Formats: sequence, structure tokens, C-alpha cells
Amino acid sequence: METFNNTAIVAVPTSLNLKLNPPFFSRSYGVLLTFSAKPEDISIKYETQISYLKTIEDNKRLFKIDRISEVYINDLPPGRTADQLAYETGKVFYPLIVEVAFDGSYIGINNHQEIKQRWILVKQNVLSYFSGDEVNEYLSQTENTIYDEFALDICFQTDFFINTFFSPIYQNYGESRTLIRNSFLSLVAQMPPIEMEINTQLAAETNHYGAMEIEQNGKEIVNDENLSFNAIYSANFVLDIKTRSIESLLANYQWQDGEKHEVDIKVFRIDEGQIHQQQNIDGADNLIFLDPVYNEGKKGFFKNLFKK
Repeated sequence: METFNNTAIVAVPTSLNLKLNPPFFSRSYGVLLTFSAKPEDISIKYETQISYLKTIEDNKRLFKIDRISEVYINDLPPGRTADQLAYETGKVFYPLIVEVAFDGSYIGINNHQEIKQRWILVKQNVLSYFSGDEVNEYLSQTENTIYDEFALDICFQTDFFINTFFSPIYQNYGESRTLIRNSFLSLVAQMPPIEMEINTQLAAETNHYGAMEIEQNGKEIVNDENLSFNAIYSANFVLDIKTRSIESLLANYQWQDGEKHEVDIKVFRIDEGQIHQQQNIDGADNLIFLDPVYNEGKKGFFKNLFKK
């Protein structure tokens, strides 16, 4: 693989626009999410492909999100029956077509009808392997969500990966190279979203790999009307200098609701177009997860992850 140790450091413009090179625009990523909570950390690993489809309005584009690998929990495939049920049921959502604003922010799901049509076959396949009252109840809850387009949109608006990857980073940063915005993040179950002030800063020069960098830092806006969860957020986006597409993303969410919670997100391109050298994460050479390490891991998490 080509290295970029001698890449010239150049000035970064203050206005960023995603450049969608014809005839198509597609990127593959390895995704690692780590949920830190008692009694132990839980990691979710998978590979995903994100492809530009078309522009449907003056300020709106369609992107397809597809999972191109199995999903692993602590390096294990879903183990318990409940986790297997949730995983097989969750396949109904992919490929997922989402609407994204020109600034890069997530708007909503575009292929509700396709998901509804897929549900008929997915439900049949699930019932050919699983049976019982709990299965029927879970399928009923999933079906209700699928047929309620508003509820389904809310589910993906609170997805950590989608909510972070599709951030409004393609904007004019002005001379200060800094933008401040308020954003609502759903971090605490059964509670309203938490309002946060997020500071986004665009680096003036490319890094030593020849890529652009964007730093985000956020803190909860505390007022007398809502409970405080001491929520904070940070992220680092690395963008390709030519296309402005995301090469890597590191993000962290922290909050407290009686106990401390933390979510780490690591996203790296794994296709041939990546501009970086191989980067190590937690001792692994890369984020290819098709050959997992089989060891004892936390069970019973998948059902909560995919419960819609």
C-alpha cells in the first residue's frame, strides 16, 4: 500500500462540500462500537458499505447503507436464542436508504415501503426457525414499528453510528473555522433527548497523511426544566482532501443516570481507496471482522441493540 509520510501539508479551504465523483460514489467501512457499562464492556463489530444513489431535491440526497459482513458481539456471533432472533429479524432493515441533507446531516428513511415488503419474507424465515410466545411478541413489536414510519425514523435517528456519521460537517466555517450549533441526542432510555451545544472546528492545514481534520466537542445544555446527565461528546473526522468523504471517524459519548455510561465509535475505511496507512485498533491489524476470535463474551445484548 502506498504511504504518505512525505505528503505536503497544504491549506484547507474554509468551505467544505462533499464531491460525489461520477459514475458512482461508494465507501466501505469497518465499524467498532464499544458500550462501557457494568459488569463489562460490550463491543459490536461489523462492516458496512455506504453508497450515494442520487439527488432528489435541491438540498437532499439519497444514500444506501448496507451491512457487508456478519455482526459480532465481543468477537462472537449472536449466541443466545434471543440474540439470534433479534439479529435475524434486524436484517429486514438492510439495505437501508436514507435521506441526507447537503450539509451531511441525517434526515430520515426513504425506503419504508421496501422494508415493509421485505418484512413478509423475513418474518416467514424467522418463524421457520423460531417459535413460542416470546418470538411472537417480539415479531409483533417489530412489525408495529415497521408499519409506523414515524417510529421507524426515530429508531434510526437514535442510532449511534448513523447519528454520528451523518453529521452537518459540510458547511462554510468562516474565518474562525468554527461553528457552534445545538443538537438533541437520545442517550438515556425512556427519557427525552438531551440538548447539547456542539463546537465544530476545521483544521487550517491537512495532517501528515494529507487529509483534512474536523474536531467536535459537545456539552449538555443544563436548564431548570430538565434533569442533568452531565453528558459530553467528542469526535474527530478525517476527510479525503479530494472528495471530502469520511476516511475515519472516532467519537465518544459519556453521560450519567445514576451510573456512568460511555460509548466509543471507531470507523475506518477498508476499501482500496483509503488514504491512510494501516491503523491499529485494540491490537488488531485492521477492522476486517470476518474471522472473529472465539472467546467468552457478554451475551444477551443483541436483542436490546436491534429492538425496534
